[in-house]
Amino acid sequence: MDSQLRLGTFADRVTWFLESQGRWSGPQLAEQCPRLDMAIVRTLGPGVSTLFWSDGSKSRVVPMHTGLDVVHNPANADFWIPRAVSFSFTSCNFGGERTWFLCPRCDRRRAVLYAYPGFLCRTCNGLTYSSTHRRPPWRPEPVCLVQTI
Repeated sequence: MDSQLRLGTFADRVTWFLESQGRWSGPQLAEQCPRLDMAIVRTLGPGVSTLFWSDGSKSRVVPMHTGLDVVHNPANADFWIPRAVSFSFTSCNFGGERTWFLCPRCDRRRAVLYAYPGFLCRTCNGLTYSSTHRRPPWRPEPVCLVQTI
């Protein structure tokens, strides 16, 4: 989709502005982004929690029954980016239910959202894993086979 059509949310407008000014190139690898995992959210108590990420950014998270209110402050930035994230629930085979994030952009179920600079899934952020850029050592070099008759 065209990036001009996806500038509806505040986080999208901030990302577009910083990229157009040359101030935000953004990480291209998922390992370089702060990641909000559902396992982290399960450990949060009621009320406002502040998460400090290794890149210097921080997030304030308010868990609710139907979703999260997340406000993210990118590293070395003087602004906060608000984002509302909904939950989706699926039932498990042996009882209980599993909780998922719904990506705010594509509405797909995800277990992890990445701060780039607002919280979206890896696909919507265009992030890849570093292992996809390495050539496996067990893969042989391509060989051209010639059949003689």
